[in-house]
Amino acid sequence: MWVLNEAYNLRRMSRLDFDLRTEPMIEGRNVLNGVWGIPFRTAPRLINGFAYQKLIVENLPPEAMSESMKGADVLLRRAGRDIGSEWEKTWLPEIKSHLAELTAFDLAGASLPALLQHVAAVKGRLSRLWVVHFHVQDPAILAVSDFDDAYRSLFPDAKPFESYELLAGFPNKTLETNIRLWELGRAASRTPALRALIVSSDPARLPAALAESPAGQALWQKIQEYLSVYGERSDDLYADTPTWIDDPTPVLRGLREAVLQAERDLAEELPQQKQRRESRLVEVRAQLASHPRPVVEEFESLLKTAEAGIFISEEHHFWLDCKISYHARRASLEAGRRLVAAGVLAKPGDVFELTLAELVALAAPGAPTDSLRALVSERQAEAARFVGVTPPPFLGVPQPLPAMDSAFMMAGFKYGGSFMAPPSQGNELRGVAGSRGKVVGPARIVRSIEEAEKLRRGDILVAPATLPSWTPFFATAAALVTNVGGALSHAAVVAREYGIPAVVGARGATEALQDGQIIEVDGDAGVVRFEVSAPSA
Repeated sequence: MWVLNEAYNLRRMSRLDFDLRTEPMIEGRNVLNGVWGIPFRTAPRLINGFAYQKLIVENLPPEAMSESMKGADVLLRRAGRDIGSEWEKTWLPEIKSHLAELTAFDLAGASLPALLQHVAAVKGRLSRLWVVHFHVQDPAILAVSDFDDAYRSLFPDAKPFESYELLAGFPNKTLETNIRLWELGRAASRTPALRALIVSSDPARLPAALAESPAGQALWQKIQEYLSVYGERSDDLYADTPTWIDDPTPVLRGLREAVLQAERDLAEELPQQKQRRESRLVEVRAQLASHPRPVVEEFESLLKTAEAGIFISEEHHFWLDCKISYHARRASLEAGRRLVAAGVLAKPGDVFELTLAELVALAAPGAPTDSLRALVSERQAEAARFVGVTPPPFLGVPQPLPAMDSAFMMAGFKYGGSFMAPPSQGNELRGVAGSRGKVVGPARIVRSIEEAEKLRRGDILVAPATLPSWTPFFATAAALVTNVGGALSHAAVVAREYGIPAVVGARGATEALQDGQIIEVDGDAGVVRFEVSAPSA
């Protein structure tokens, strides 16, 4: 059975993007499965332009399967004990070293053959970064899940999300990126002319409008400084999608949200989660005071590891996922520009229609190029046939996973949800409780960041999934609903930080709900109800 990765592959993927991002990602996943002793691997395939994955499970007796997974849990927990210090001392320095090497390569100065060979080398370096990705992400997810399980065991009557309240309010690059942008918007709102300009302008045209006044020029300089730090990312992680540096329109949309809500101080508001966490922790420790000392020590150990885990689960995205896509795009586009100059391609972006093997083959002296434009046109026509098509979540006969007693597998479901869950029916959608609270309001179906502009305060954001670049809109939405994800997904974690109710993993929500439809989001029960009355004014 081939499964669509709905969390990260929401639309058609180009061939070069698949070769430079998806294949290295799956390779990294398989390498770490071997490191942990997990008895299965994943095979990727591009089917009608959509990235699918197939799980290949080793043919082991049930007892051996269970033993393998228990052994994996042991290794993952061992790796997680010092995951915070290992991130700072080992993994982040290695990541920065790879990124520095990628940045230092003189793309413009290299010969075309050398440049094309460099694109192939980029894949190898990105493969290593994906290995690092799973080396830190796997223990981090398990650490948070283990703490949640232990908390529920100690406090069986606990309300939903109590354990996660003790893991809230830790600064990370995702929240930092949004807070810095929010601060820019609030500062701009204090100048009436700037505020009026930002609110009234199409974000795509705002740079030109800002250039017409000294105050606007000064703001644009600050936006450029912001992009130099946070701009190596796009809104969906596709390498053929412009980054914020290429096209700052998504940043300007976020700036506008901040200007419209200038009374809100996120720099003050979000750290209040830390105060609530510390206050709640005092209460929990008081409750634990009567427990045996080994129980208290185990709780504190699990808490410390989970704190590092929740930080890394958000922090790694900035350094790995986003930077991987950025450098895959940067090298590919330079190759595209050179091939346009050589008369081989019509546009730089056409390079994404080629496979990596086809691209590298052009480095050979006398390589045939006459048919490449026709090949690109043919593939673009093929892609056009699938515009607007919703790919099936899986192809083939669903195969249940073999029975296994595995803490890591359960943690994986908490993170990604379960694609095997049947779609909800009737007047409600059932998903996963992501963030506590209950809200009634109009649904806003947002399938891409471009559509997020229609979101207004009090609206409920309904999306296939959300990535960290969507975070500015969490300050506008009254609640969140996603098609995919679990309680440890990015969407759920950030919703809890922003204090808005969330139901994640509500399969088919973007199709079942109508734009503007009044719905109720019950974040405690993990249920979205429709056919409800609008809230009174």
